[in-house]
Amino acid sequence: MKLNVNTASLKELEDLPGIGKVTAKRILEYIDEKGSIKEIEELRSIKGISATAFRKFEHLIEVKNERKGILVSIKDFIVQTIEDNVETIKVEDFKKESINTTAYRLPTIKLLKRKKLDIDEIYAVSKKYEIEAAVIQSVIKIESSGSGFLKSGKPKILFEGHIFYKELKKVKVDFSKFMKANPSIVYKNWTRKHYKGGSAEYSRLEKAIELHPEAALKSASWGLFQVMGFNYSNSHDSVFDFVESMYQSENEHLKVFFAFIEKNNLTKALQKKDWDKFALKYNGPSYQENRYAERLAASYKRFKSQEFH
Repeated sequence: MKLNVNTASLKELEDLPGIGKVTAKRILEYIDEKGSIKEIEELRSIKGISATAFRKFEHLIEVKNERKGILVSIKDFIVQTIEDNVETIKVEDFKKESINTTAYRLPTIKLLKRKKLDIDEIYAVSKKYEIEAAVIQSVIKIESSGSGFLKSGKPKILFEGHIFYKELKKVKVDFSKFMKANPSIVYKNWTRKHYKGGSAEYSRLEKAIELHPEAALKSASWGLFQVMGFNYSNSHDSVFDFVESMYQSENEHLKVFFAFIEKNNLTKALQKKDWDKFALKYNGPSYQENRYAERLAASYKRFKSQEFH
């Protein structure tokens, strides 16, 4: 089976003849920036891939931009339109019990306008919740380094295999064979060793989607504030609506974040800059190992010092 360059991991690219770790990273960065590789020959434009190197691996690779179909049951129906040769999907009457007859496709980047969050939007929500703008900026910095999107236009994600394990248990899916074949996609306990980072996280997510779309989407953290998909009900009717909003704008990310804050009674913690209380609920019991509260406090001081007086 040929390797699909558009969904390949860093390790898979490294293993190609003539491609080392540095060049593999350049390929992932290129895909991140362009969205995808349309033709194999595009690889020739990437620094480090000579004509000789290209000939060594060109027969081992392919480029595909296939996406899975949207989640529906036989009784449900899809309204599909074509705009600029790109599909958009609308789902009605979704039924959770139809999971075995499903297919899913992530939202289309080309049809959705992503918008960066500007400082006026931060000030507006800061005033509404009486939370300092520097506090909000600090959470953004720690969670997503200041940007909710990859260069490709996809929202930043981090797929959590231990959460996928829990979500699959909830829906009572037999995933024993899948788990054995994909130990980096589903596992019982949290570990950072399977993280790939950047656009490569989507290869993990898409593999999980093949088994169970809903559980997979719930098992990733999304966007500017890296809110977990299983928190979708704070702001949306379904995790599919939640994910579509993640593709739209950082302002949507902001709305989802504050829906989480309200639901979990964390407004006062942020107002008082009670970093430990916020960290425990937002980052989890292991927040001290990650120095999450400490990093928030330090980030807040930096943003606060930059404010106009």
